Amino acid sequence: MMRLVLDTNSVLMPITRPGSSKAWLREAWEQQRIVPLTSNETESELIRTLYSPRFEIDEDQIPNIAAAYFDYCERIVVPDPPPETPICRDPNDQPFLILAYHAAADYLVTKDPDLLALSDESEIPIITPSELSVIMRRYPS
Repeated sequence: MMRLVLDTNSVLMPITRPGSSKAWLREAWEQQRIVPLTSNETESELIRTLYSPRFEIDEDQIPNIAAAYFDYCERIVVPDPPPETPICRDPNDQPFLILAYHAAADYLVTKDPDLLALSDESEIPIITPSELSVIMRRYPS
């Protein structure tokens, strides 16, 4: 089973729009074909983003939506100080890199150009959800 760090944007569409084109990703973690990895920082980022008005989610439902995702995740405690990683030009993305390095994730999955720009210097492969889809089709469970 692949252990993945999914950045916030990679998780949002599958959990907020179950009928979206990214529903396959939700199915993958629900069928335990992948294990999403989270940390305090990445969980907080997801919850904070879910409260954004652009998603038009009833605030009373947000804890349930987040919990339904977190139930499938492996929670990782990141040490202080965290492991050394490449420096992301967006400091808000750094927790995803730190988590991926500390947990020795198979992949960091993102569409974020600031993280993707680090692909060549990262020890952990940084890929897009589309690239993950191709990998998963090659290696079905």
